[in-house]
Amino acid sequence: LEFRRVLFRSASVGPDLVDGAGGRFSDRYVLRSRLGSGCSSSVYAVRDLSGGEEAACKLAQRRPKLRWTQLQRHFEHEVKLLRMCVHPRVIGCRGLYVGSEDLAILLDLMPGGDCQQLLKRHGALAEPAVHTIMEQLFDALTCVHAHGILHRDVKLENLLVTTAISPQIKLCDFGHSCLIESASVQAPCTADSFRGTEGYQAPEISHGPNWSPA
Repeated sequence: LEFRRVLFRSASVGPDLVDGAGGRFSDRYVLRSRLGSGCSSSVYAVRDLSGGEEAACKLAQRRPKLRWTQLQRHFEHEVKLLRMCVHPRVIGCRGLYVGSEDLAILLDLMPGGDCQQLLKRHGALAEPAVHTIMEQLFDALTCVHAHGILHRDVKLENLLVTTAISPQIKLCDFGHSCLIESASVQAPCTADSFRGTEGYQAPEISHGPNWSPA
């Protein structure tokens, strides 16, 4: 999916989409364009009506066969982890909005899309740029692990970036992440069948029974 701003005029949210303080999403933000989509949600650029600043919005809307209660728990879990990992190399969370028909997470907007899209646009990156990206990813994962979290889905599509020259990255999409409990390192990471994205799995993950921080 190429990074491009596709106008999506039919997108709208319900009037009861509110944050924890009761503030309505539609009173503060307007959906501008769709940046990408997944199986349960889409990402939009939004504009803050109070100051004109742009942000990103991960938006899910109720539809048949979508497990709504489970999805809401996933959104709440992702926001909880993002708020634990406040770091320049981790995507910033600006708030969670919940409604009867919509769920939304407000996030930092990165102008270059993800690293997969960057490679499609520019081809192979110069070695200094790759070093910069890897150093920043190491910093992000150091922060994540220090807070007792396993991301479980580190891949090019989950590294948002600015430009190919002097790239600045942010690790995103904590929807499959889990907490590591001090009493049992592996137990919290075996509650579901998720083993990462095929093609990015380490052998000990794809063939082993458990996750671990190692």
